[in-house]
Amino acid sequence: EYIWDDEYVDNATIRAEVSRLKKSLKEDFIQNIRALGYMIDIPRL
Repeated sequence: EYIWDDEYVDNATIRAEVSRLKKSLKEDFIQNIRALGYMIDIPRL
């Protein structure tokens, strides 16, 4: 809700934005959790 200021956003838009973000990262920090959504998993240093 903070990203799109309470505007309705469909699943295709979210998938496209997550895909674009995943491509821009050097490592695969964003995981798809089936039937739930996405999770950011950043390992501790």
